[in-house]
Amino acid sequence: MAKYALHYARHHPKMQHQVDLRSAVVQFYRPVFPTRSMTMTLREVSIGKGWSTLRVESFQGDKLTTSGDLVLTNFSIEGVTLQTGWRPSPEPKPIDLTKLETDSHPDWISYHCAFYPDGFRRGHSYAKAFIPRTPRREDTFVEQWIEPGWDCTRRALCIAATLEFAEQQQKAREEGREDWRALEEDGSKTLKARMVNVSLTLSTEIKQRLPSEGVRWLYLRNECKRILNGRMDMEVLLFDGKMDLIAISHQTAVLIPPASKIQKL
Repeated sequence: MAKYALHYARHHPKMQHQVDLRSAVVQFYRPVFPTRSMTMTLREVSIGKGWSTLRVESFQGDKLTTSGDLVLTNFSIEGVTLQTGWRPSPEPKPIDLTKLETDSHPDWISYHCAFYPDGFRRGHSYAKAFIPRTPRREDTFVEQWIEPGWDCTRRALCIAATLEFAEQQQKAREEGREDWRALEEDGSKTLKARMVNVSLTLSTEIKQRLPSEGVRWLYLRNECKRILNGRMDMEVLLFDGKMDLIAISHQTAVLIPPASKIQKL
């Protein structure tokens, strides 16, 4: 959606200077089938000098699957900048990213989901991720470093915010299984998870412009505040390799038995 909106703005006489995605609010209405074609439509909600809002909707057949309201602006526009003093608590430990590149860091272990065209976690197969070998027990969050395999640009931040750790792959690797990436329960066959996290809305605010060439590493910190009767929230903080805050994302989700999800698929 972000790529479509930015492409539209680039050819719009009043939006050509609005080259940055400021925020995106995406709603999910029904599953997207990977074997079916998708149609996307775009309409202008508001065109302004400082920012504009575009609405993108995706359809499979005649059914609406997702919609997104995207705000475009130009981060070069000057405004008030204040230091709030905020830092993530507890702060991430210093890390040598060169050791992650060679998968030789003593405190972090990698996982990389296999790709299946009909796989349940097919979106995660595009990124290699690293999680602590021994998470701190007192932590109420999940942290990870991800390497998408390409330099991550502003258009990919919304996708990065949805990447959660693959518990089954991690467990299989700890058990020494050589096929830890290609697990039968990865979703292409029978999903054996007790619950499935189904996103209803995804709101992402981008704090600053990434370099035009993108960044190689992103640090993600996921935290859920409360789960009640299946209703679940999720906050995701995204930092670059220098630990500058890049984006904040919030998800509204519901936990359901996997059978309910599979029936719709």
